[in-house]
Amino acid sequence: MKTFVKGVGSLTLACILATLMVAIVAGNAYVPILIGGELFKKAYQDMHLDPKNLSQVLGVVGCCVIPLIPWSAAGAYMSGALGVETFSYAPWAIFCYAGIVIAVIWGYLGIGILKMTPEQIAAAEAEERGEESA
Repeated sequence: MKTFVKGVGSLTLACILATLMVAIVAGNAYVPILIGGELFKKAYQDMHLDPKNLSQVLGVVGCCVIPLIPWSAAGAYMSGALGVETFSYAPWAIFCYAGIVIAVIWGYLGIGILKMTPEQIAAAEAEERGEESA
């Protein structure tokens, strides 16, 4: 991953793609959020990015994209409630995929990207060393 991830934008894109793959396989919102959070927590800390950035990316994929996956509970519910197949309403579900596009653009442009405070950096480094933070 270190060869692909050079900055915040590529880290955001890598997180979205990995979480999206898990979401497609799992077909629910919880597993991708949990796995993506564990996979990318260290990478976000290494770039001194606030955990809120990771949370936002996981939320976009884990919550917004799930209704577009036909075998997910959300996809089945939406399809049943609307009376059409998932792929029939997908072009009109702009919110479901616009968040991904916006997250990637903002990641590359640095818009809304929060940095860790010195206290958060010290706590993350202490946690990495196995110490308790005060």
